[in-house]
Amino acid sequence: MTERQYEALSLALSRGYYEQPRQTTAKELANELDISQPSMSDLLNRAESQLISATLGPSPRLETLAQ
Repeated sequence: MTERQYEALSLALSRGYYEQPRQTTAKELANELDISQPSMSDLLNRAESQLISATLGPSPRLETLAQ
């Protein structure tokens, strides 16, 4: 995970982005980091993907699609 992805994920966690209901939006988080909302969403998606892969391992479905 890159430092920027870690920064985005840490901010999201601290601001309640992953709570139900969400306490903030990707747009609000993006404003705090002075980036666009699509960039924030991309940072979070990439960080989440890496965490999931590290926890569960590679997706069998993705491996099948890659063949």
